[in-house]
Amino acid sequence: MEIHPDTTVLDIKPGVYPITSYSPEDDRQSIYFRSRNTPEIIFPGPERADVLETKSQVLGLALNGKSIAYPLDLLSRRLVVNDTLGGQDLVVAAADWGVAARGYQRKTHEFSLLMTGSEDGSHILTDLNDRWWRVGEDALVLLEDPRQRLPRLPSPASDWFGWYVFHPDTQIYAGLDDAP
Repeated sequence: MEIHPDTTVLDIKPGVYPITSYSPEDDRQSIYFRSRNTPEIIFPGPERADVLETKSQVLGLALNGKSIAYPLDLLSRRLVVNDTLGGQDLVVAAADWGVAARGYQRKTHEFSLLMTGSEDGSHILTDLNDRWWRVGEDALVLLEDPRQRLPRLPSPASDWFGWYVFHPDTQIYAGLDDAP
Protein backbone atom coordinates (compact mmCIF):
# COMPACT_ATOMS: atom_id res chain seq x y z
CA MET A 1 0.00 0.00 0.00
CA GLU A 2 2.96 2.36 0.45
CA ILE A 3 3.67 2.41 -3.28
CA HIS A 4 0.00 2.75 -4.32
CA PRO A 5 -1.94 4.22 -1.37
CA ASP A 6 -5.00 4.93 -3.55
CA THR A 7 -5.45 1.24 -4.47
CA THR A 8 -8.95 -0.20 -4.20
CA VAL A 9 -9.20 -3.72 -2.80
CA LEU A 10 -12.19 -5.93 -3.54
CA ASP A 11 -13.99 -7.34 -0.55
CA ILE A 12 -14.31 -11.13 -0.67
CA LYS A 13 -17.67 -10.78 1.10
CA PRO A 14 -19.40 -8.07 -0.93
CA GLY A 15 -22.91 -8.80 0.35
CA VAL A 16 -24.45 -8.45 -3.13
CA TYR A 17 -25.59 -12.06 -3.36
CA PRO A 18 -25.82 -14.58 -0.56
CA ILE A 19 -22.96 -17.09 -0.57
CA THR A 20 -25.45 -19.83 -1.54
CA SER A 21 -25.95 -18.05 -4.89
CA TYR A 22 -22.45 -19.08 -5.90
CA SER A 23 -23.19 -22.78 -6.23
CA PRO A 24 -21.84 -24.79 -9.21
CA GLU A 25 -23.18 -23.59 -12.55
CA ASP A 26 -24.99 -26.89 -13.22
CA ASP A 27 -26.94 -26.52 -9.96
CA ARG A 28 -30.45 -25.15 -10.64
CA GLN A 29 -29.96 -22.73 -7.71
CA SER A 30 -26.86 -21.19 -9.28
CA ILE A 31 -27.18 -17.58 -10.38
CA TYR A 32 -25.66 -18.67 -13.72
CA PHE A 33 -27.86 -21.72 -14.31
CA ARG A 34 -30.40 -19.93 -16.51
CA SER A 35 -27.68 -18.18 -18.48
CA ARG A 36 -25.80 -21.44 -19.19
CA ASN A 37 -28.86 -23.58 -19.89
CA THR A 38 -31.02 -21.49 -22.20
CA PRO A 39 -30.28 -20.59 -25.81
CA GLU A 40 -31.01 -16.90 -25.34
CA ILE A 41 -28.82 -14.41 -23.54
CA ILE A 42 -30.19 -12.87 -20.35
CA PHE A 43 -29.04 -9.30 -21.02
CA PRO A 44 -28.88 -7.11 -24.14
CA GLY A 45 -26.29 -7.97 -26.77
CA PRO A 46 -26.59 -5.26 -29.40
CA GLU A 47 -23.98 -6.57 -31.82
CA ARG A 48 -24.51 -10.09 -33.14
CA ALA A 49 -22.89 -12.31 -35.74
CA ASP A 50 -24.45 -15.64 -36.66
CA VAL A 51 -21.14 -17.14 -37.81
CA LEU A 52 -21.13 -19.17 -34.57
CA GLU A 53 -23.95 -20.05 -32.18
CA THR A 54 -24.58 -17.08 -29.88
CA LYS A 55 -23.37 -18.85 -26.75
CA SER A 56 -20.60 -20.95 -28.30
CA GLN A 57 -17.53 -20.89 -26.09
CA VAL A 58 -14.42 -19.38 -27.67
CA LEU A 59 -10.86 -18.62 -26.65
CA GLY A 60 -10.15 -15.05 -27.74
CA LEU A 61 -6.82 -13.48 -28.57
CA ALA A 62 -6.16 -9.87 -29.59
CA LEU A 63 -2.63 -8.90 -30.65
CA ASN A 64 -1.31 -5.86 -32.47
CA GLY A 65 -4.71 -4.71 -33.67
CA LYS A 66 -5.84 -8.17 -34.87
CA SER A 67 -8.15 -10.62 -33.12
CA ILE A 68 -9.16 -14.24 -33.45
CA ALA A 69 -11.69 -16.53 -31.79
CA TYR A 70 -10.86 -20.22 -31.39
CA PRO A 71 -14.10 -22.22 -30.88
CA LEU A 72 -13.49 -24.51 -27.91
CA ASP A 73 -15.45 -27.37 -29.47
CA LEU A 74 -12.94 -27.35 -32.35
CA LEU A 75 -9.99 -27.14 -29.96
CA SER A 76 -11.25 -30.28 -28.23
CA ARG A 77 -10.35 -32.10 -31.48
CA ARG A 78 -7.09 -30.26 -32.05
CA LEU A 79 -5.34 -29.79 -28.75
CA VAL A 80 -2.31 -27.89 -30.09
CA VAL A 81 -2.53 -25.06 -32.62
CA ASN A 82 0.55 -23.22 -33.89
CA ASP A 83 -0.62 -19.92 -35.31
CA THR A 84 0.37 -16.33 -36.05
CA LEU A 85 -1.72 -13.27 -35.22
CA GLY A 86 -0.79 -9.67 -35.80
CA GLY A 87 2.75 -10.72 -36.71
CA GLN A 88 3.27 -12.64 -33.46
CA ASP A 89 3.79 -16.40 -33.39
CA LEU A 90 1.66 -18.16 -30.79
CA VAL A 91 0.55 -21.59 -29.68
CA VAL A 92 -2.84 -22.52 -28.25
CA ALA A 93 -2.97 -25.51 -25.92
CA ALA A 94 -6.31 -27.09 -25.01
CA ALA A 95 -6.75 -29.96 -22.61
CA ASP A 96 -8.95 -31.09 -19.77
CA TRP A 97 -9.23 -27.67 -18.14
CA GLY A 98 -12.96 -27.94 -18.71
CA VAL A 99 -14.12 -25.27 -21.11
CA ALA A 100 -10.79 -23.54 -21.45
CA ALA A 101 -7.61 -23.33 -23.44
CA ARG A 102 -4.56 -21.12 -23.17
CA GLY A 103 -2.51 -19.08 -25.59
CA TYR A 104 1.26 -18.61 -25.28
CA GLN A 105 4.03 -16.92 -27.22
CA ARG A 106 5.99 -19.48 -29.19
CA LYS A 107 8.74 -17.38 -30.78
CA THR A 108 10.52 -19.72 -33.24
CA HIS A 109 9.25 -22.94 -31.65
CA GLU A 110 6.73 -25.24 -33.28
CA PHE A 111 4.73 -27.55 -31.04
CA SER A 112 3.27 -30.90 -31.98
CA LEU A 113 1.85 -32.84 -29.04
CA LEU A 114 0.07 -32.28 -25.76
CA MET A 115 0.24 -35.00 -23.13
CA THR A 116 -0.18 -35.45 -19.41
CA GLY A 117 3.01 -35.70 -17.41
CA SER A 118 3.37 -39.08 -15.73
CA GLU A 119 4.83 -37.81 -12.46
CA ASP A 120 2.52 -34.99 -11.38
CA GLY A 121 -0.37 -34.92 -13.88
CA SER A 122 0.78 -31.64 -15.39
CA HIS A 123 0.33 -31.00 -19.11
CA ILE A 124 3.35 -31.18 -21.38
CA LEU A 125 3.85 -29.82 -24.90
CA THR A 126 6.59 -31.21 -27.11
CA ASP A 127 8.30 -29.12 -29.73
CA LEU A 128 9.59 -30.40 -33.06
CA ASN A 129 13.03 -30.95 -31.47
CA ASP A 130 11.46 -33.41 -28.99
CA ARG A 131 11.96 -31.01 -26.08
CA TRP A 132 9.30 -31.01 -23.37
CA TRP A 133 7.59 -27.84 -22.14
CA ARG A 134 5.39 -27.78 -19.03
CA VAL A 135 2.12 -25.92 -19.54
CA GLY A 136 1.99 -23.45 -16.67
CA GLU A 137 -0.35 -20.76 -15.49
CA ASP A 138 2.01 -17.97 -16.53
CA ALA A 139 4.23 -19.57 -19.16
CA LEU A 140 5.39 -22.65 -21.03
CA VAL A 141 8.55 -23.78 -19.23
CA LEU A 142 11.26 -25.89 -20.84
CA LEU A 143 11.80 -28.90 -18.56
CA GLU A 144 15.51 -29.28 -19.30
CA ASP A 145 16.16 -25.56 -18.63
CA PRO A 146 13.41 -23.86 -16.59
CA ARG A 147 14.98 -20.46 -17.31
CA GLN A 148 13.57 -20.76 -20.82
CA ARG A 149 9.97 -19.60 -20.69
CA LEU A 150 7.37 -18.64 -23.26
CA PRO A 151 4.89 -16.23 -21.62
CA ARG A 152 1.16 -16.79 -21.57
CA LEU A 153 -0.85 -14.36 -23.68
CA PRO A 154 -4.04 -12.69 -22.48
CA SER A 155 -6.55 -15.19 -23.86
CA PRO A 156 -9.93 -15.18 -22.17
CA ALA A 157 -12.53 -17.87 -22.71
CA SER A 158 -15.94 -16.33 -23.31
CA ASP A 159 -19.26 -16.72 -25.04
CA TRP A 160 -19.08 -15.90 -28.75
CA PHE A 161 -21.55 -13.03 -28.49
CA GLY A 162 -19.49 -11.40 -25.74
CA TRP A 163 -16.21 -11.68 -27.66
CA TYR A 164 -17.83 -10.37 -30.83
CA VAL A 165 -19.20 -7.23 -29.14
CA PHE A 166 -15.64 -6.12 -28.33
CA HIS A 167 -13.97 -7.58 -31.45
CA PRO A 168 -16.41 -7.30 -34.41
CA ASP A 169 -13.59 -7.67 -36.96
CA THR A 170 -12.34 -10.91 -35.40
CA GLN A 171 -11.19 -13.88 -37.44
CA ILE A 172 -12.59 -17.28 -36.54
CA TYR A 173 -10.18 -20.18 -36.39
CA ALA A 174 -11.30 -23.01 -38.66
CA GLY A 175 -8.02 -24.75 -39.57
CA LEU A 176 -8.97 -28.32 -38.75
CA ASP A 177 -8.36 -29.91 -42.13
CA ASP A 178 -5.66 -32.19 -40.75
CA ALA A 179 -7.28 -32.87 -37.36
CA PRO A 180 -8.22 -36.48 -36.56
